[in-house]
Amino acid sequence: MRSWRSFLAELRSEPTREADPEREGHGYVPAKREKPWRAHAVLRNLSRGHALVHGRTQLATQDIPCVASVAISSMPPAFGRVFMALVEKAGEPLTGGECQATLDVKHPATARKVMEELDRRGVALYAKAGPGKPATLTFHRKWNWCSARGFAALLRMNLSKIGVVCGGCHE
Repeated sequence: MRSWRSFLAELRSEPTREADPEREGHGYVPAKREKPWRAHAVLRNLSRGHALVHGRTQLATQDIPCVASVAISSMPPAFGRVFMALVEKAGEPLTGGECQATLDVKHPATARKVMEELDRRGVALYAKAGPGKPATLTFHRKWNWCSARGFAALLRMNLSKIGVVCGGCHE
């Protein structure tokens, strides 16, 4: 349980940025980075509360989906959507066109900016488009564990796919 919370806390604590409407192209401005220990404490308390609500005094695998969902949904919206699309690809590259569709944007440059920013943050690797080849995005080696099918099932809160049933929580 602790290692899952630690991974999710680190994921949650990646720097957040907000669009700066003053800058042409709506670039991103740096925000203060959240310390992983703070995110870990918040996610730990969330998982403890989830266990208590379900009549348990100890943490269990059933508490992970709630914590994982909160960690991902608290990312900036564009990054969270692209991150989830990468998770669903289960290790396969996400193309620029797929990223554009995921973000529901008209211009490829918008999708490219998000892909480049995820690369800059060290979450994903962005491969620029070449002649006849689309730009792609894959998880950075440090984040490859996010492409496991079990993690995708956790984020979808479909515990039956990993053999765990939470007493009425997700059924």
